[in-house]
Amino acid sequence: MTELFISSLITFFVVIDPPGCAPIYAGLTAGVPAVHARAMALRAVLIAGAILVVFALFGQTILSAIGASLDSFRVAGGILLFVIATEMVLEKRTQRREDRA
Repeated sequence: MTELFISSLITFFVVIDPPGCAPIYAGLTAGVPAVHARAMALRAVLIAGAILVVFALFGQTILSAIGASLDSFRVAGGILLFVIATEMVLEKRTQRREDRA
């Protein structure tokens, strides 16, 4: 039971990524009153929590409804991460951003 809890906690921490979200939150709330910044944080946490709970409870049902298995979803996620990482290494994303600006 303890191993499952620790594994779930680590997975939850990786999915939420607080160190990665902190600079985004700081940038979005720069110059905003503290009350509004707290409200934004609370709303973001509630929405993210609701999404996680919905997919934790009904994720398998949703995947089977669209005809996908969990393994195929994992493979697709891995391919997507690989493509994004390749673009980051080759600086294609930065180049596209510069072209748009």
